Amino acid sequence: NAISGEGQYTSSFSTSLATAMKFGVGFQVDKFLKGNFPGKLFIGFNYHQGFNNMPANSTDPRFSLGAEWAPINWINLRSGISVGGYDKFNWAMGLGFNSGLIDFDFATSYVHSIFDGNNAKRLGFAISSRWKF
Repeated sequence: NAISGEGQYTSSFSTSLATAMKFGVGFQVDKFLKGNFPGKLFIGFNYHQGFNNMPANSTDPRFSLGAEWAPINWINLRSGISVGGYDKFNWAMGLGFNSGLIDFDFATSYVHSIFDGNNAKRLGFAISSRWKF
């Protein structure tokens, strides 16, 4: 019973860990254009290859493309997509605020699920902060 905190014993079991290889590259667009771009723009590409079909892992390859744009020093806009792997398709978005001492970040994954209405399988949302000393 989860509410009273009582449990029951079970026999032992073993399982493999999810194993994978990841490879990624990034490109700072604003530095390449030498100031001819409004703000800062970073683009990243990643390849993920799982070696087994364990939870949240797949032997199907996953390719991801993402971008972070800072039109001004204290705000970051983020978005990215991934194709393949366990989820088959994912679209994520995020927003970050940088105040110098503390950063606040807000993000959501599975943005495309919003358009699926009652057929949506999942939606993720995250809030984080980082204190800089």
